[in-house]
Amino acid sequence: MKLIFLCTLLLGMVSSLFANASQSVSAFVGSRAPDFELDAIGGKTKLSNYFHKGKATVVVFSRASWCPFCLRQLIEFRRNAEAFTEANAEILFVFREESKGIDGLKAIQARAKSNFAMALDNGKAKTSLYSASEGEFSTYIIDDSGTIQEIIKGDIRNRVKSRRILDSVDSLSAVTA
Repeated sequence: MKLIFLCTLLLGMVSSLFANASQSVSAFVGSRAPDFELDAIGGKTKLSNYFHKGKATVVVFSRASWCPFCLRQLIEFRRNAEAFTEANAEILFVFREESKGIDGLKAIQARAKSNFAMALDNGKAKTSLYSASEGEFSTYIIDDSGTIQEIIKGDIRNRVKSRRILDSVDSLSAVTA
């Protein structure tokens, strides 16, 4: 009897762990985006400062100035900067492995000729709830009230393209109009 009880208890604990792990990303869709404050070019920035009436916030997680996939994505976004402006979307790049700190962010901004907001969170110290698993670099579409509307999966090599984000922002605008 004790053995059956222990096995049942253990099975319950294990299934609970798996249930929580599978919700680590999708559980955020439809909920308020966890706020964070990070060092950024020009001072500190908070995610909640980006929530403006009629604007979508796009949070993109990246690695560092030495990452060719990050640079490629940033340049592709820069080429579509006007389309993001027309879609009322603000972009925030959060770099998680930039050992040169703010100077590294300035270097990548200059190299990519980009004016997008950039912030630093080495080691995911303050943004661990986003793209929690190793090698995941997902993009979050957040509406003007701070609610996560969509999570677009990405990894080290395969980053989301501008067109995909613009389609999502356009869909969001159509729903709220």
